[in-house]
Amino acid sequence: MDVSFMGKKVLIIGYCNAYFRREFVRNVVHEQIQYDVLSFEKCDEKYRNLYNRVYTCASPFKGKIQALMTYILFFIHILTVGHYDIIHIHSIKEIESLYAPLIRKKCDKLICTIYGSDYMRVTNKVRQQYKKLFDRADYITLATKTITQDFNQYYKNRYLDKIVRLSMAIDTFRVIDQVIQSGSNREELKSLFGIPRDSFVITVGYNATREQNHTKIFKQLMESKEWLPSNYFVVVPMGYGNAAYRERIVEEFNHSGLNGKCLCEFYDMEMIARLRLSSEMMIQLQDTDLISASMMEYIYTGNIVVTGAWLNYTELNEYIEEICSIEALSSKLKEIFSDLEQYCTKTRTEKCKKYLNDNFSWLEVKKKWLMLYGVE
Repeated sequence: MDVSFMGKKVLIIGYCNAYFRREFVRNVVHEQIQYDVLSFEKCDEKYRNLYNRVYTCASPFKGKIQALMTYILFFIHILTVGHYDIIHIHSIKEIESLYAPLIRKKCDKLICTIYGSDYMRVTNKVRQQYKKLFDRADYITLATKTITQDFNQYYKNRYLDKIVRLSMAIDTFRVIDQVIQSGSNREELKSLFGIPRDSFVITVGYNATREQNHTKIFKQLMESKEWLPSNYFVVVPMGYGNAAYRERIVEEFNHSGLNGKCLCEFYDMEMIARLRLSSEMMIQLQDTDLISASMMEYIYTGNIVVTGAWLNYTELNEYIEEICSIEALSSKLKEIFSDLEQYCTKTRTEKCKKYLNDNFSWLEVKKKWLMLYGVE
């Protein structure tokens, strides 16, 4: 810790290389804030300048020894670091619950930010363990109305006075606008990815994880070929996720009989913006989610977005097409392509872009985080 710094000293706990961690520190900047990080991975050199000091729990071992070393290193770091104005935990884990009393002693303000899967994809046993941490937190931030309601119901309103509705933001909107302002059109951008210029692009999912339900969606698309446009082209982004799963899905898609391709390269933000602009429709039917930044990027670029009603994206209801099950996808596609123009207009409005910018861009969200930090 830099003892000479007179502003707010903040310790971030989380994976320091993770996209939203980097974007948070890069965007929620102020001359009165200095960030240290206690990370569960070694800090990539290209992100090192984002943090004043990096403490790492990364272990060279594998398996049970690795897990044990992570717990030991975490304990040592928390025990020996100085006192912080704020400790901000990004994405809750069991390890923080175990050491909650010690974490609390090391800060004036403790903030817990739930990202989604850290709450929605864990067992009830783990959720109960979280109470050790939540009981000691000053604030618990949740991104959507839906997860806030679920959280309050599960914990029986135990933390009502601590909850703040606050999300991460999306910097890609700014980059998308820059690409548009450069004069690039959809046809030119499609060529960058080896996509036919005159095709109607249907994007399936956004990563290589089984929760995206690629296999079930491919089956529904095959059943829909009769009413898909003759120039349809399916794009399956697989730039990050599970390597073994990616390999299986690529092979499956290549033998599916669908026209299209899998994109397995990891893209930077500018190429992501171009990819979103290359698409006309996005299908996002994963099992659970808090709120999908990738999906919002497709909405922002005027895509027709088909998603699951079970995901409860209440904040986006006006701009999405919901289905009650994956098996209902084929009939929804028939409905959409029977009156395509009507569905295209839903997201291709200034009202839509303004709503997304006002609620999910860093320019606006940054102000709310600074208020929570107590920085004017």
